[in-house]
Amino acid sequence: MNLANVWIWIKSVMKWWPLFVVSLVFFVLFFIHVFNLWGIKLDSIGLTLVIIPFLILLTPWLRSIFKTIRVPGGLSFTFRDQAEAIEHVEVSKEDIIDKRDKVIDWNKQISTTKESAPNDRNVLFLKARINYSHEAGSMYLMRIRVNGEFLREKHLVNKSPIKKIMDGREHPWFSSEYDSWTICYSPDFKANYFHRRYKVLNGDPYIFVFDLSAIRKKEGNKYEIVVEHNGLEGNEAYKNSIIVRDIGVC
Repeated sequence: MNLANVWIWIKSVMKWWPLFVVSLVFFVLFFIHVFNLWGIKLDSIGLTLVIIPFLILLTPWLRSIFKTIRVPGGLSFTFRDQAEAIEHVEVSKEDIIDKRDKVIDWNKQISTTKESAPNDRNVLFLKARINYSHEAGSMYLMRIRVNGEFLREKHLVNKSPIKKIMDGREHPWFSSEYDSWTICYSPDFKANYFHRRYKVLNGDPYIFVFDLSAIRKKEGNKYEIVVEHNGLEGNEAYKNSIIVRDIGVC
């Protein structure tokens, strides 16, 4: 193991130290409570002090199964759904061109046309991932052109230009070398929210929203939207299809 990997591991562990400290405090309170009663007796207060630290440590997994958990003593814990908590843009059914998955094979593209929104806000909304059996990081495979112009970093409006992930690494969402966007290797449009290593910490990993106000419109006040797999070579995983969903202009 080289020093870079050791440092990544240390940074990952450091993210969890507040949880362990809180858990330790609750365990200490539990034992104080028991010894004050002069017996090993788990009343509602003592049992609650045991359960709370486990709830804290298991929160990332429990929130994917339960909305609310009740413990003895009348306390309840409601987990906030990470997928719902992430900042998003409201898109109506009329704005969506097609809600079905569109599959873009290696070095292929899809094209669709959408009229400009009547309020002239005109942002492009879409979800994208690389079709893969499990979470496995991301790669710069997706190009987007609107009326012949590549969408670049300056057009992105729903998240920071730099992606931060759970294992401590940081990467730009957009690569000027490939004129492409990095998207997650993922089996669906939710697995990344709960992954212990590849989870994106500062923005939705699947949703992209772009400002089209500087893009020249075509005749008829229309946008021609082209999403393509850039055909990158060098790794067999690069040849996996891109899945795009919910393309819309609002």
